[in-house]
Amino acid sequence: MYNEDFLYGEWLALPADEDEIEEAMKHIGISTTNEYGITYEEYFITDYEGTIIPDEFGEYTPIEEINDFAQELDDYVSDESDLELIKDVFEITNDLDSAIEVFRTNGYILYQDCYSMRQVAEEYAYNLEFEEVDEAYKKAVENGATPVLEPELEPWGQRTCYIADPEGKLIEIGS
Repeated sequence: MYNEDFLYGEWLALPADEDEIEEAMKHIGISTTNEYGITYEEYFITDYEGTIIPDEFGEYTPIEEINDFAQELDDYVSDESDLELIKDVFEITNDLDSAIEVFRTNGYILYQDCYSMRQVAEEYAYNLEFEEVDEAYKKAVENGATPVLEPELEPWGQRTCYIADPEGKLIEIGS
């Protein structure tokens, strides 16, 4: 913040309580009156550090709004893996409430390093449990896959089936 030709700054770790925010504001001169009777009320944010930062946060976003965001995130994150999952969903939605809801309800399956639907399908099929083969086959066919071989139990105990993707590539779904 510029006040009387000086730049004042304060680093504030979020989430912070009201007293910490008030102290930081006081340190940079917000809500104080100078010798000419001018009360400074305007500030701007010049730097962020964090794993998740919404696109709409800018230099004039109220610190209270940023702090509320940090507090809400902090309420749901218990370890680094939680943060990574919320971050991955947030990158798609850019909405913390949606990301937390997906995380909280376990409404996600995250396949890392998949850059095509074929890779997602392969990962999904690879990670199926025995009883899910029939359901996966049914859903794949309903969504446009070509049935090749219906689910069947192999002599060695594996349940397997085959479909073809829209490009004609063969995909095995098995337990």
